[in-house]
Amino acid sequence: MRLLAITLTLLCTTWAMSEEKALKPKGVYERSISGIELVLDFAKDNLMVMTLKGDGKTAKIDVKYTEKDGTYQCEITNVEDNDGIGVKPKGYKFSFKLKTAEKKVTLSDLDGEDISGEVKSVLEGDYEKK
Repeated sequence: MRLLAITLTLLCTTWAMSEEKALKPKGVYERSISGIELVLDFAKDNLMVMTLKGDGKTAKIDVKYTEKDGTYQCEITNVEDNDGIGVKPKGYKFSFKLKTAEKKVTLSDLDGEDISGEVKSVLEGDYEKK
């Protein structure tokens, strides 16, 4: 009986540990919505490059982040917005939740100062792995 209890405990612990290992985003993910193409590039640990294209204009944003339990705390470290899309400035802080699957990521719960519902509706959603 004691052996059975130990075996069940080991099995449950192993299962719980495997459930806790969430996939981390790696590589490039894309989303197109309302004529806007969004690209999230997780090329390096704790650095995401976001590219926005639409109406013949392009902006590129470098974002450093920390992640805990699927919530990403972010700060913009560099902005290239030569076409005047009007992205947030260097130093801007925001957060979001990201669920990573094998071939996509889902961005949700975008939060930050002065983020409109329109911006949320464009940025939040599924991004397919490229």
